[in-house]
Amino acid sequence: MTKVTYPRFVDVERNGVSQKVFETSNGNEEWCSPTGRELQESPDVMDHWLEYEDSEGELHYGR
Repeated sequence: MTKVTYPRFVDVERNGVSQKVFETSNGNEEWCSPTGRELQESPDVMDHWLEYEDSEGELHYGR
């Protein structure tokens, strides 16, 4: 059995994942696209966050 180390990134299917609005570093709200990666901070599903990217290349995390 392989020991899993957290935090970790996992590739996820982007199909069916909608864009999400985040506040960017310049204070504007913007629709961000899913990157296909998920940040897992622990084995608990409440600690799993989808990664999104804005038009400036900044990353945001949400569900």
